[in-house]
Amino acid sequence: MRIIKFRSWDKERGMVYGIDIINPLRNYKLMQYTGLKDKNGKEVWEGDVLEVDGNERIVKVVWHEHAGMWDTDVISVNEKEKAFASLKNYEWRLRTKVIGNIYELYNQ
Repeated sequence: MRIIKFRSWDKERGMVYGIDIINPLRNYKLMQYTGLKDKNGKEVWEGDVLEVDGNERIVKVVWHEHAGMWDTDVISVNEKEKAFASLKNYEWRLRTKVIGNIYELYNQ
């Protein structure tokens, strides 16, 4: 069974988890846990920024509604690695490392 968890980014309090998320949510950026983990066993959340294959690619985690799956959008890429296919579920724990999230790293 898949665990469904949420967290939220609050500019004043930082990252807020679980029952600490309070209403109204208008000042929050709500994110869902993907059910996936990186190569260090760290949970991967929507909005996380990942290194893929060391520092070859930097990507952010997104939900692709039309495909009905968690995926990544490329933020930056090594010159040798211009093409990038989606990661398969088993590859996340082998090839990725969470390095932060878009709100803390990019002030979005």
